[in-house]
Amino acid sequence: MTYKVSSSEKLRKSGAEAETKALLYLMNFYPDSQDIHYFIVDFFNDLTGMNRTAKILWDLQSKGAKNSSPKSIGKELVTLFKNFISEINFKAYILFLGGVTSSFRIDNSKTSFGIENIKKEALELLIEGLIEECKNKIYIPNEQIKIDIIEKFISHVTFIIDEKKSTDYVRSIIKMHPHLMPEDIILEAIFNEIRDK
Repeated sequence: MTYKVSSSEKLRKSGAEAETKALLYLMNFYPDSQDIHYFIVDFFNDLTGMNRTAKILWDLQSKGAKNSSPKSIGKELVTLFKNFISEINFKAYILFLGGVTSSFRIDNSKTSFGIENIKKEALELLIEGLIEECKNKIYIPNEQIKIDIIEKFISHVTFIIDEKKSTDYVRSIIKMHPHLMPEDIILEAIFNEIRDK
């Protein structure tokens, strides 16, 4: 089995912040957090979690934009889709978003959801955006760009809307007594140190 790396990107500060939040989310807030022991950064995707035996993988793509449209969200799914159709089996496909337009969710109070919480019109635009992006990428074979494969993939995606401050993510990993918790300025410095590394 081979896995071909076909592209890379230079990370901007906003992207680094989103990826850091995604890392801390996967470490502490995702339902399977206790099963994830290793983190692979910028190889299969922005972030991949791995269990202790390296047999279970969680695939995560992050997007820092605060007001993503359904079509742009579909385009962001392309690397998760690439991994879905690869020979490697991932337990989960997670899209971590900085925010979405009001036209995306049925219930705007949900920050972790699947396609059951996406409006019908938004889902159609999401699929349209994913198909367009697949056709633009040389690493997606044309024979895989089929609506039944895409719909099966999308049904496996968990969408996470980031509504936490960076200090909230750090606070969750410290787990000290509430009276011993550092001030937000210290938590922010810790977050920035993680981001910069």
